[in-house]
Amino acid sequence: MKELTITISGPAASGKSTMALLLEDFLNEQGFNAEIDLEPEIEDYGTEMQFRGVCSLDWQKKLTHLKNVSKITIKQMRTVSGPIKDESRTDKND
Repeated sequence: MKELTITISGPAASGKSTMALLLEDFLNEQGFNAEIDLEPEIEDYGTEMQFRGVCSLDWQKKLTHLKNVSKITIKQMRTVSGPIKDESRTDKND
């Protein structure tokens, strides 16, 4: 199984944790096996339960605020170098 890492970056208090939780919920609802790496947040919040509890307070208010103050840029990056080998291609000139 291939692994895909989604990175959410931004300044402090920009909504990264809120967006990460929303994305995790959405992906899991769609049948993906998604989980958040909580290592950095555990230092600030103490435990995963505390992190999820604080971040899930008043979702509507947080979402409304984020929509008003955030511009989201989605960027795709390949983490391996070199061309991707397309094994489905049938080039008869090889």
